[in-house]
Amino acid sequence: MRSARVSKFVPILFGCCVFLALPAVASAASISGTVRDNSASHEGIAGIEVCAWTMSYRSEERCAQTAAGGTYVLNDLTPFTYYLRFSGAPNRLNFVRGYYGDTMVFPGDPLAVSGDLTGIDTELTIGGVLRGTATDESTLGPAVGAEACASSFEPVEYTNCGLVGADGKYEINALPDGNYAVDFFGGSDANYLRRDYHAPGEPPGTTTRVPVTAGAPPVEGIDVTLQPGAQIFGTVTEAGTGAPQLWASVCLYDSLRAPEVGWREPCVLTNEAGQYAIRSLRAGVYYVVFSPNGPYENQWFDGVPTLAQATPIAIAPPETRSGVDARLVGYPTDPPRQEPIRVDFIPTPGAPPTLKCKKNQRKKWVRGKQRCVKKPRRHGKHRHGGRGHGPQAVATDR
Repeated sequence: MRSARVSKFVPILFGCCVFLALPAVASAASISGTVRDNSASHEGIAGIEVCAWTMSYRSEERCAQTAAGGTYVLNDLTPFTYYLRFSGAPNRLNFVRGYYGDTMVFPGDPLAVSGDLTGIDTELTIGGVLRGTATDESTLGPAVGAEACASSFEPVEYTNCGLVGADGKYEINALPDGNYAVDFFGGSDANYLRRDYHAPGEPPGTTTRVPVTAGAPPVEGIDVTLQPGAQIFGTVTEAGTGAPQLWASVCLYDSLRAPEVGWREPCVLTNEAGQYAIRSLRAGVYYVVFSPNGPYENQWFDGVPTLAQATPIAIAPPETRSGVDARLVGYPTDPPRQEPIRVDFIPTPGAPPTLKCKKNQRKKWVRGKQRCVKKPRRHGKHRHGGRGHGPQAVATDR
């Protein structure tokens, strides 16, 4: 009989152990596969970035690059449903960005991951290329640091960008078939106004669509001249100490484009010295708001708490305005909490100890002193033998 009990107990214990081990096993999920080009050779591509992410409150992104032969592994994934992106952008590789399911349409097909998935392969298309030169209108030199982006909406929505180098040249690659609008701007890294490419002979303000064929020779001569914008510089520090504030957000409210309160663009972050630069501004009247990274109150220029009190900055290209600073004040702090004062009874020296009476006794003052006396015995209202009944009855000692 004892052996029968043991044989029943062992499967139960084993089942419990398996149950307890499930979370550890379930947490070790992975995705692996190979990325190849879609040419006749189907060669593996090294240097392609593969990223897996979720589209839920459990947002998580994990990336890896393909090795020689195009193989990749994404480890340490939480079991969930993922989307995959395959891109050559980090290494400027000329392959069209794709998503799991052999599509260029974001976000691709969902991929349920509950363990180690292998053979998640894809093929990428060799892209088309746009090239040109960007010139600074004021210096006639290269518009270094400007960004050029090509965008198409047919047959799919697709955008890719490239930077203008020290020689003034740029290249946008990894483009699928389409007709592209090419947009140039400086942002906060280079001081140039935004403009679209238009072919020579077309009126300013128009946009020329440039046809691009994937895998074909590059489209050359997409050249532009860029105008410098206006700039606003400043420093954000802490009031009192003067300590620079890192990662404080500095935003512009454009009074000419935003009749409603709260529309802000652009925004930048301060560096370790508390400094910021907002560039590529067109002519306008701007209000600057500082949103600190820490226990400080928002502040508008010049040192006021609301937009209605803020000092406007009227500026036009190529003007530069410096000294648009902020000295941030911390939130008001509550006074330190004081513990309630505790007053303990301290007997007067020489005073007699506190009188304590027995259960059937009570305290009574007798000749200026407290004494313990016997409690009188009381009768109930309707108890016979007392003197009277009802509310007028009086209990007396016997």
